[in-house]
Amino acid sequence: MIIAYFYAMSHPKTLAILLLLFSPILAFSQTKETRLNGYLGVEGGESYTYKLVFTDSVGYIKGYSYTYLYENKEVKAAITGRLDKSNKTLAFKETDIVYNHGFESNTTICLVNALLKFKEGGDGNERFTGAITSNDVSNVYCGQGTVSFPVSDDLKSLFKNEAIQPKPLAGPVKPRKPIKFMYDTVRTQSQSHIEADELEKKIAKITAGVEKVLEWQSDSVVIKIWDGGRADGDIVSVLLNNTPLLSRYTLAKTPKILHFALTGATINTVTIIAENEGNEPPNSANMVLVDGAITYPIVAYNSIGKTAVIKIKRVKS
Repeated sequence: MIIAYFYAMSHPKTLAILLLLFSPILAFSQTKETRLNGYLGVEGGESYTYKLVFTDSVGYIKGYSYTYLYENKEVKAAITGRLDKSNKTLAFKETDIVYNHGFESNTTICLVNALLKFKEGGDGNERFTGAITSNDVSNVYCGQGTVSFPVSDDLKSLFKNEAIQPKPLAGPVKPRKPIKFMYDTVRTQSQSHIEADELEKKIAKITAGVEKVLEWQSDSVVIKIWDGGRADGDIVSVLLNNTPLLSRYTLAKTPKILHFALTGATINTVTIIAENEGNEPPNSANMVLVDGAITYPIVAYNSIGKTAVIKIKRVKS
């Protein structure tokens, strides 16, 4: 190799050939790191911060995604994908979780699989956005949602000589089903993420005199219950057909998970009793009821002594 180097240096034509042959390797070694900061639409209608950091080698990307409540308490996942400059699309997937630093998680962990396209938003703001699907760590399908990155210098540099000329959307954006995530992530005050507002409408709110009826396919129920706001000392009791599942339980940020089988009755009744309103009335409990692959997000709120009711109606599959 050393002999070839000195020979090439003394023969300009040979040097030019070697540079041509090794230029892909040199380009790869000088690949620029791209950083994109955006938002992730998840279960509950909230819009969370989502960051990608990756390098691009001849259209193939490799790097990491980050979601976080605080800067130093993020979930980091490895990603791989494909960048199509001519069509201005980016397809990527999270392959595994690298670490979780300090999250108190409310839901099931899922790995994102995304296809993003450059679009002009309905509010006139340009963004790089698209639908996502996800699987959990066992490769079981979780759901779908959206991810969006506002246009930045880093985003524009991805396309280099490919001019960004967004086209208006053909029609209104249709609401998508929410996706489940493990990570508690930072909430943004941005109102530009239309899909997140649509997802908020999916949460059922129940209180005294307002009950929820769920048509149920499976023979069992999983309930996750937690304090979705600030943990201020709310206390609840949860009954199944008047039999206690939880007695005077103080809600925490970390979900309490209940598993139970349904009785043979057509309708089983879950009752949530507000035992204490904590420091910030009313008593408020965030819940997710799981029927196999289907999830039902619910918020139950009441003053002391009042009850909220969920009726689970068995249906034939």
